[in-house]
Amino acid sequence: MRFLVTGGAGFIGSNIIRRILKNSEHEVTVLDNFSTGRKENLKGLTRVRIAEGDVCDRPLVLTLVEQADFVLHLAALVGVRYVLGNRLKAIQTNLVGCWNVFEACRALGKPVLYTSTSSVYGIGYKHPSVEDEPLLMGDPKNGSWAYGFEKAMGEAMIASFMEQGLKGVVVRLFNTVGVNQVSDYGMVLPRMSEAAVKNEPIIVYGDGKQTRSFCSVDDIVEGLYKIVYTKVDNAMGETFNLGSDEEVSIIALAHRVKELAGSSSEIKRIPFEQVYGSDFQEIMRRIPDNGKAKKVLGWEPTKRLDQIIKEIVTDRKERLKK
Repeated sequence: MRFLVTGGAGFIGSNIIRRILKNSEHEVTVLDNFSTGRKENLKGLTRVRIAEGDVCDRPLVLTLVEQADFVLHLAALVGVRYVLGNRLKAIQTNLVGCWNVFEACRALGKPVLYTSTSSVYGIGYKHPSVEDEPLLMGDPKNGSWAYGFEKAMGEAMIASFMEQGLKGVVVRLFNTVGVNQVSDYGMVLPRMSEAAVKNEPIIVYGDGKQTRSFCSVDDIVEGLYKIVYTKVDNAMGETFNLGSDEEVSIIALAHRVKELAGSSSEIKRIPFEQVYGSDFQEIMRRIPDNGKAKKVLGWEPTKRLDQIIKEIVTDRKERLKK
């Protein structure tokens, strides 16, 4: 099969490409503008063609979709800090890019997987979050909610195109982490791990009582691959949560990172408003219900949090030696 992966030079994109290429019959085209993706993530890969460009370039998207058998639409502006600092660019990339990809896939009869986010659950009605529950977010004028609104609109968009014949599937990802993830855009676990191995202060925003779940990118890409290849007929038209069911508070996470890194770092709390501004609104709890993914895809996470932290810490230590 020939796959097109938008945003393929990013952390998740490059990892799903590696999984796809384990099957020697597959080829991949990457569409990426390298605004946040990194060319080094694709270094050494064969059967990969790189198209440097933007998902907002409609003719380019149409050409690349025509050459593919399956499209994975991962391209997006991500990271709380990065999105807050580039709100108009995020809207353009996250919405115009979706329109171009979905429109081309519908017109050319190509199936597409759209990676959404747990941020669409917003404040949340119940926990763990279930795919068919109502979504509850804050004031759209507040930048805290921008990414969630954009991704929810992407879901509404793909649903509308599916009514017009598009074959599509939506995946809501919950805090995907792994050894090659950078901390540049506010990603909490790589940020803490880097600080710990350098014995620098481990920063916790707020009181640290907010909880999250962290899923290994290795588990996530297995779920994505099941959707696009082994379970594709069962997956089309559906929305799936993919994430870890191991919930942890951010302050507890900081202590676990410090312990597993053998670090002497101070754990330091700073107010959210000092980082994100006075109107920032934090989501206090986020954890997925993976029941649907387990039932339909036969998928559930295999790596526990301590193993994930150890892998990331080991990787950061090795990088410091170079």
